[in-house]
Amino acid sequence: MVSPGKPGWALRSREAAREGQVFTNSIIARLLVACGVLLWTLSAHPAVSLPGSELVFLEREAPSDALTLTEFLAIPDTELVPRQAVISHGYTRSAYWARVYIPRHLFENSGELWLQLGPVFLDQLTVYRRSSNTPWHWIPEELGDRSPLPRGDISYRHPLLILQPPPANSETYELIFHYKSSSAVLLHGKLWKPEDFLEHASRETVFWGFYFGLASLSTGLGLLLALLTRRKLLWLLCLFSSTYLLVACIQGYIDWLLGSIPWQMQHYLTSILTLTSYGCLFWMCAEALNTRRESPRLHRLVMALVSVIFASPVSIPLDLYNYAIQMQFVLCAIAIVILGSISVRGLRRQQPRSAMERGFSVASIWYLLTALLALLSLFGVLPYQEHLYALWQYGLVVNTLIVLALITINAVNEERLERTRLQLSHDLEVSREARFHQRQFMGMVAHEFRTPLSVISAALHNLQYLDLDKTQRHSRIANIVRANERLVQLTDNCLADSRLNASHLQLEYGPTAIHQVIDSAGAIARLSPKHSLVVESSFPETSGDNAMAPDILADEGLLRIAISNLLDNAVKYSTGPEIRVIVCLSPHRLELSVCDQGPGIESRLAERLFERFQQGHLRSSGVGLGLYVSREIALAHGGDLVLTRNSPNGCCFTLFIPHHGTPADDA
Repeated sequence: MVSPGKPGWALRSREAAREGQVFTNSIIARLLVACGVLLWTLSAHPAVSLPGSELVFLEREAPSDALTLTEFLAIPDTELVPRQAVISHGYTRSAYWARVYIPRHLFENSGELWLQLGPVFLDQLTVYRRSSNTPWHWIPEELGDRSPLPRGDISYRHPLLILQPPPANSETYELIFHYKSSSAVLLHGKLWKPEDFLEHASRETVFWGFYFGLASLSTGLGLLLALLTRRKLLWLLCLFSSTYLLVACIQGYIDWLLGSIPWQMQHYLTSILTLTSYGCLFWMCAEALNTRRESPRLHRLVMALVSVIFASPVSIPLDLYNYAIQMQFVLCAIAIVILGSISVRGLRRQQPRSAMERGFSVASIWYLLTALLALLSLFGVLPYQEHLYALWQYGLVVNTLIVLALITINAVNEERLERTRLQLSHDLEVSREARFHQRQFMGMVAHEFRTPLSVISAALHNLQYLDLDKTQRHSRIANIVRANERLVQLTDNCLADSRLNASHLQLEYGPTAIHQVIDSAGAIARLSPKHSLVVESSFPETSGDNAMAPDILADEGLLRIAISNLLDNAVKYSTGPEIRVIVCLSPHRLELSVCDQGPGIESRLAERLFERFQQGHLRSSGVGLGLYVSREIALAHGGDLVLTRNSPNGCCFTLFIPHHGTPADDA
């Protein structure tokens, strides 16, 4: 029996915590492997020496977009602003013109160069190239994300142009760019040798394939777990996973894979998800960091910011996107500071949380910082660097995996703690029931012992103080003997019950003469003045001591107690004078039946007749151990005890014992 005290609870809690920690370490190891593969794939992109990496853009702003190509061509280079490699103006409504000169010597080894332009979310991007037949004529090509497909000379997710060497009378290849956007105004170009680009594109395809594979796996697993467990954090994880769609838009996969869509899916998805993705991030972080409990006021503030962010896409059809994105920058900065401080506070607390929760705090701080850097780059506060801007895209999948692992670990730990709680609750209930039965048993035993002791005391008193004749003395002595037999039987039942319920029961097998056991156990019936004992057997008895009766292999002491209980039961309830014992020894087992002439047992009581502390009659003496102990003894021998007859004219209990005494633990 498990004690319901504090040591049991502490032990179970420590075991559950230890199992949870082992599972946590396993998940963290798998997570580190996945992140390692991701980082290895990322490191498989060696820097390629780009012949055009030092190209200079000569730029001119046109605030009202009133500047024409002819007017821009008339502007001398000295009046244009030089821009190195990447043009970044943040969110502005101004249009821009830029001129690029590509030296002839860059074409010498390859014959032609490929120009990759980005990013893909520029609304309008027009590239002008000179006509090969009429050099003074410029041919425009629309490459913005609102332009029809295909964009460029080669089908690729980024606009890709094939540049032929300049004419013999020219030392440079000249390009003119005209661009404006409702989103961040960014422009960068990379010149590639064809073979270098193909190698680079293959590596990028492998990387992004692995990236979106992990994204799909984590999102699908999160959705499945959300449907199964209905956890809020899992639904928020699925909502946050919509940011993967933003990454696909930024990388140009939507238009490239889906082709021309009349309603410009990639363009509008980029705008909508740019506004809402930070709201998804902040909501998920607030839930994972448990800001509702850690800091209720800050939680309400964060949720208010999230609500405003989710409402901001209304600005798109109202042509207020620029204002919405500027407002979002302020809101995001506030939310990042709040959530970052909560994460730092969680790391510095004296009683830190689980390793995975600490890992999520660190990952949240890192991801929030990369998100802030990305915003600063888009607004032109920081110089735009492609790898710096891509950090939040790489961190997205890592953060998602950590949240998924955190949720899974918490769910498993909660399930294990729930199982432990239910087990402890069951043990406590069993302990309470056992204590109740113990108190009930002690009361019944005290009552049962009091009756024969009173008989013995009264008989001894009569023998001591009354002048009795021989017949009267014999009657008093018989009462003492019967009372003593009753006490012995009660004691035997208590001892047998304790022995049968021990963790390791070992029977003391030996050759047992069944008639001798019946003769010894039958004393309780022979002492009853109202009953007579009749024994019938299927094998011959050659002498009074049954010397020729076959023996069985059994625990003689326990078998005597079992038969004695059956006879005592018959004496208690038999209204007729005869108690019959029928012994049948078959080749495989002993069958011993004890039949009485009592009123029978009610069917509702018969179902629980062999349970501990149960009785066959509501108004009867006894502690309810006799039939239970007898059946347990039979089961320990590999046999059984059953009620073979139950009628208004009497009951019959049959004890089955294997002929060769097969032990229960060897059966």
